[in-house]
Amino acid sequence: MELLLYAGIFYAWQCLELLPADAVIFSPRWWRPRVLRGGGWRLLHPWPGASSWVSQGLPFSVSDRGVVSVWPVGWRNRPLRPPKPRLVTWGQLADASATGRLVRLNGAAFLRAASPRHAVHLAAVLHRLGVGGGERRQRLETELQRTLDGNRAAERVAEARSATRWLDFLCSLYALALALILPAFMLLRGEWKGFLLLAPSLLVIHLLATFCIYRAHRRLQLGPAGERWELILAAALFPPALLRAPQELRSAAVAEHHPAALASVVLTSAAFADYLRYELALLARCEEDGELGWEGEVIEAQLVSLGEEAGISRTELLATRPRDDPSASGYCPLCLGDYRRGVARCRECQSRIVAYGTT
Repeated sequence: MELLLYAGIFYAWQCLELLPADAVIFSPRWWRPRVLRGGGWRLLHPWPGASSWVSQGLPFSVSDRGVVSVWPVGWRNRPLRPPKPRLVTWGQLADASATGRLVRLNGAAFLRAASPRHAVHLAAVLHRLGVGGGERRQRLETELQRTLDGNRAAERVAEARSATRWLDFLCSLYALALALILPAFMLLRGEWKGFLLLAPSLLVIHLLATFCIYRAHRRLQLGPAGERWELILAAALFPPALLRAPQELRSAAVAEHHPAALASVVLTSAAFADYLRYELALLARCEEDGELGWEGEVIEAQLVSLGEEAGISRTELLATRPRDDPSASGYCPLCLGDYRRGVARCRECQSRIVAYGTT
C-alpha cells in the first residue's frame, strides 16, 4: 500500500505544469472548460483521458531594433518577470537554437516554450526573422496569421484527438486499475497475492500503452526519433509519466497555435466570446503601454476574424458587458471588476476602466 501512496504522490507531481507567461491551459470541467493562464505552476486535470490543451503562440513582440522577450528565462531556467522587457537585436536572432523547452540565443536562454516541439518552431521563426532583412515584417505577418488560423487549429486538434484515442483509453484503464482495482485485490487477497494476481494484466496494459505512445508521437510528427524514444523510455520505466503521456502529446501538437485559435475549437460559443473580449482588452493595454508594435494591428484583425467565423460580430465583441451593480459607472475589461465614477485604472490589472454604455 505504501508503494501506491508513493505512486500517487509522484503522479500529482506529474500533473504540475510550469507555464510561460503567455501560455494558456484549457482544462475540462463538468459544466464548461476552465481557462488557466501562465506564468508559473499550474495543476492540470488529473484524469489521464481528460483533454487538457496547452497553447502559447508567439511569446515575443517586435520593435524597430529587434525582438522583445516579455518573459525571459531567469534563475535556474525559471521564468521570472524582469523589471524591463529584454530586447534582442535582429543580428543576434540568426543564432537561435532550441534545447528542450528553452530557446537559446548564443547559448543563453531567451524564451521558455510550452513544449520541446514548440521551442524548435520558435527557434526557426526567430532565425528567419534574423536573416530576413527587408522581408521581416511580411514573414512575421504570415506567421501571426498562421498561428491565429482557427481552421488549422481545428484540424490539429482533431488529428491529436484521433492519434491519442487508444492511448487515452489504455491510460484511463490503467489509472482505474491502479487507483481502485489493485487496492481492492490487495485488501481482499492480501498485499502480495493481490498484486501478483493483477500484475500480468497491468503489464499488458503498460506495454500496449507504451506502444500507443510510439504510434501517436510518430503520427503527430512531434519531433526526431531520439526525442520519441526518450519519451517512450521515461514512460516505460515510470508509470506516472506514462499516465501523463496523452496530455503531453496533445499539448505538443497544438502549442504553436495562438490560444485564441485553440479557444475557438475547445470552448463553447459563449465562453469563446468572453475569451476574445479578454484577449482584445489585453491587447489594447499592451499597445497602450508600448509593449506591442505594428503586429498588434495584425493580431487584432485576426482575433476579430476568428469571432466572425464563430458568428460573433465585431460590435458584439466590443460592446460593454451588462451592468450588475447599479452604482458602478465602469468596469475593468480584464478582471471584470466594477468601479465607481472617478477611478481611471483597475487596482489589480492596471487596465483602463471602460465606462458602461461605450465601446
